[in-house]
Amino acid sequence: MEKKSSLSLMLEAYQAITGQEGRHMDELRTLMKCILVNSKNLDYLDRLTMKVMILERLETERDFCLSAEKYDALEIVNALHLVIKN
Repeated sequence: MEKKSSLSLMLEAYQAITGQEGRHMDELRTLMKCILVNSKNLDYLDRLTMKVMILERLETERDFCLSAEKYDALEIVNALHLVIKN
């Protein structure tokens, strides 16, 4: 499975567990798609900026999972964090 579709499936699974919806989830999904696009218009700094934005949003979701005791969802967020970070 390619990375783009696996990230999308992981995010869908996270949303199914948590019920999280809204603009913040739309932004996270869009940023994850953008970081994987091969475009000559996106330079290193653009990709780094998007990566930082994704990691910040995942930190917020991690905090939510901990406060709501959604440990299955936390595993998904941690996995997404590792994939994006590396």
